[in-house]
Amino acid sequence: MSVVCLSLPADLQYSLENMFLVGVILGPNEPPLTAVSHNLTLVVDLFLEFWDPGVYFSCTTDYPHGCLVECALILVVCNLFAARKLAGCAETGHEYFCSVCNCAQKIHGINTTNYHLWICCTNTECWAASAKFLQSTTAAEQASTFDQTGVCFTELLCLPHFNVARCVVVDSMHNLFLGLI
Repeated sequence: MSVVCLSLPADLQYSLENMFLVGVILGPNEPPLTAVSHNLTLVVDLFLEFWDPGVYFSCTTDYPHGCLVECALILVVCNLFAARKLAGCAETGHEYFCSVCNCAQKIHGINTTNYHLWICCTNTECWAASAKFLQSTTAAEQASTFDQTGVCFTELLCLPHFNVARCVVVDSMHNLFLGLI
């Protein structure tokens, strides 16, 4: 996982000296859905500190008397499988197979092309499903809640400015590689 400062000029954003390696999720296998939040905790805590109240640097090259720096996580860009896990969504074989809309296999079918049925999820719905998952006291209750909603808790929901339903995206390289577009 790495962080890029989007306020830099475009030609500098992705140079190695301007990227911040936040963490590495070790293999050889992918972590289970519920283990991904543990990897995000430190990242989210950093962004929470920079969001409110911000971090004051006592001296920088441009501000010798110091400055307050505020920072927000705007987008999470990754492959399809990582995007679903980071957003707390079920895999594509689940009843609720889409992480963007409320389509269900039993109701709409996986091959539906009637886009009028594709009602987008809202951040509020993600919050509600996540809260229901967190309120479950046993693993069996959590599994039942997850089966009903297709959503579990994700640390990204702790960021007050972040919209999980809109800001977790699959990058175009992975879309092409996986044959999604």
